[in-house]
Amino acid sequence: MMTNSLRRWIGSVLLLSLFCIIHETGYGQNNPRPAPRNQQQDNVALDDFLQNWERKTAGITSLEGRHTRFTYDFTWSIEKRAVGAFYYEAPDKGRIDLLPDDTIKKGETKKVNGKVFKVEPAHPEMWISNSKEIIEVNVNDKSFTKFPLPANLQGKNIMDGPLPFLFGMPAKVAKARYDMQLVKVDEKNKTIRVKVKPLWQADAANYSEAELIISTVSYLPQAVKLVHPGGNEQTVYSFGKLDINKPPTIFEKIVGKKDPFNPSLRGYRELQNAQLNAQQGQGQNNGAIRPVNGEKELPAPKFKPGTVPDLQGMHYKKAEELLKASGYRAKWVKGKPAGFKDQVYTAYDQIPRPGEELEPGEVVHVKLFNAVPKAEN
Repeated sequence: MMTNSLRRWIGSVLLLSLFCIIHETGYGQNNPRPAPRNQQQDNVALDDFLQNWERKTAGITSLEGRHTRFTYDFTWSIEKRAVGAFYYEAPDKGRIDLLPDDTIKKGETKKVNGKVFKVEPAHPEMWISNSKEIIEVNVNDKSFTKFPLPANLQGKNIMDGPLPFLFGMPAKVAKARYDMQLVKVDEKNKTIRVKVKPLWQADAANYSEAELIISTVSYLPQAVKLVHPGGNEQTVYSFGKLDINKPPTIFEKIVGKKDPFNPSLRGYRELQNAQLNAQQGQGQNNGAIRPVNGEKELPAPKFKPGTVPDLQGMHYKKAEELLKASGYRAKWVKGKPAGFKDQVYTAYDQIPRPGEELEPGEVVHVKLFNAVPKAEN
């Protein structure tokens, strides 16, 4: 079974194949006119678009640049913002670095579709694929975990992953796998907006809807918005400062070019998959990390008195016990569907954040994974 980390990486790294972003995202603009109005015109326009997209992106073999990621939590009205670099090399190498946006001001807010969001910097992350394995780097913890990349997702078969439409897949395949619609054309900025709804259950488990903004000159995407299953979260990526098929510099020809897909992780410790799975089950064994393969049980995480404990990975019953022992009350918030059975009703987010000071008797809001979606017949 594909782990949550593996799914998460694929969703991030496949976004690297957006290939070219020039302007700001453009979401929320009011100027674009509607796409053709009748069904026949829609079908012709969609066919032309898919053919051009496939043809004009076929020669792109590598890409690197900058990006900004905006994650919107509609339950708690919080926007988490990250910035960083990304790298892509055909057919299946990728890397994405996410760092907290240090330009965010204290108390900054942002209005989206009439709703006010509190803006916070995201946690640092790094995801790498070197064709054979996926490396998840926990920057704060100075650790990393390796996941072998399944054979069916190596090479060009990566098109079978959760977001293959970002690779300019063949028009016939795209139409069979997705309900795609041209929704807006902006002649002034030479962009087109495309809405994508997955038809396969495996895709729908990762996002319920995607929306792309694509240049009508280069047919390269400028931004993507992903609506998470359940609709309570959305992620928007915008990209810029791109180098497509970048040749090595004279200096790099002499001393050699650094390989972004095999970076030095000196000073980082490697976690085995078993250890990672044990940490994900934390809280289901009296607050301690579950022992794996006879390993010695690890103690529950420590926290400073008068601050909020970290509840991530804990079953809600154990999280409630820990909060009561710490002098706080719990309020449960229904979250996104779980990825596997043991994850149901475990915590994955909280307000206030772990380590924040909080007066005794106050409420800690905790998001729990919901029931695993039933498979469709």
